[in-house]
Amino acid sequence: MSAQNHSSLDDLFTMAFAGLLPRISQLHIQIATLSGREFKYEVSEYPIEPTTTPDSALAQAQRIFRDKYRWSEWDQRHPNVNVEQEIVTGLVEHILCQAEKIRRWQERNPSTSLPVSLPGNPTIEVFPSPRVELLALKAMRVGREADLSGHQSLVKTFIGSCLANLDKRPTSPGVRGWKQFYLLVLAELFRFSDPMRYREEASELGEDTWGDRTNLFPWYMKMVRATDRAPTSGNFGDFKAAPRSKFDNSGYVTNRGGHAVRVGATAEEALGLREWELARHSGFLETGLYTIAHRQGLVE
Repeated sequence: MSAQNHSSLDDLFTMAFAGLLPRISQLHIQIATLSGREFKYEVSEYPIEPTTTPDSALAQAQRIFRDKYRWSEWDQRHPNVNVEQEIVTGLVEHILCQAEKIRRWQERNPSTSLPVSLPGNPTIEVFPSPRVELLALKAMRVGREADLSGHQSLVKTFIGSCLANLDKRPTSPGVRGWKQFYLLVLAELFRFSDPMRYREEASELGEDTWGDRTNLFPWYMKMVRATDRAPTSGNFGDFKAAPRSKFDNSGYVTNRGGHAVRVGATAEEALGLREWELARHSGFLETGLYTIAHRQGLVE
């Protein structure tokens, strides 16, 4: 292989580890430990930043280990082997090595901006990214926060601009999916006043997707049913229920005989999301609506 070809291939991997190639959905690294074992991990959801320090590399490596490692009988037979330290050490070496390569690549390509590290970077082209459950949860959280803060008008205008810019793009699964996302933000924003227009439009867009794998609407309605505290059992979370309910994400803790008893589920539980999954995607879930739209090129 010539030096030029090797350099081009090396640059390709560097860009992938930096999160600049979102279409690459599988990015593996292999770690060899001192105890003689080898581990192969898929790390496309853990982009590396050029500003990575030894401390931040250690934190990222520990997160990858927690997310990926599965304890086995081998660990039980070798209690004196600190497998976490072995793997994390290898991951830190990999992360710091790639960070240095990214810095050198950036020096050669100063006009190319690197994305901010974000698990499940929300681009138009790659959909769903992250998973539909997390996108639906994010839509509910954004709409609920805007409703509680009294920013209905501002958010409605902003989303109207995002939808108008999406309409200018060629139809694709990503365009349909993100239209659905923004419509569900509006559905939650006006959930207790006039959600029906936005729910119906989101539902219709879902009919053109490839089932639940790319359709946010069923997941959103699962959360509605879980968090609607209706005054009666009728129309509980129904698609066209009158907006007489209130939002309750406590899992319906009620008092029965002096004991607190949960009789429902939270929005997160309704989606089957566990604490470690929420923590793993906290970067996306905590990202502001403007930042998401800006990364998608929908706003300046």
